[in-house]
Amino acid sequence: MLLQKKYYHDQNGVRSPVVSGIRIKRISADGKQKFPTKLVKQGQDERWLSVVRGNIVIHDEGGDAVFKVLAIPGRYCCHCGEKLTDDPTGEAARKHVAEKHAGKVSPDAQNPSGYAMQNYYDCELEAN
Repeated sequence: MLLQKKYYHDQNGVRSPVVSGIRIKRISADGKQKFPTKLVKQGQDERWLSVVRGNIVIHDEGGDAVFKVLAIPGRYCCHCGEKLTDDPTGEAARKHVAEKHAGKVSPDAQNPSGYAMQNYYDCELEAN
């Protein structure tokens, strides 16, 4: 779990939407982190987070924390872990499961269809 504290540029005692700094308070012991797409967008907009060459970089006051992106948001096969084509109806995911894993029960009980929609960046701490 990633805990953070944002510091806002506070001019004349009025809180401004411009973030002047961020401090990471805690990172999970195993270094694994899931960044929701909304948080990544917000961090980029506020300029305390960057997405660079397959990494998510948090610009902490004490130095950058670099997280290697292991999987991007989208549909994934529960059987083989393959990133599937994203389409509005899920037709491509159903076709993949039917063709490659016909008759097999999904290994993920929470996704009995055999595929799952991931709405976050799955990451691992690379450098801090």
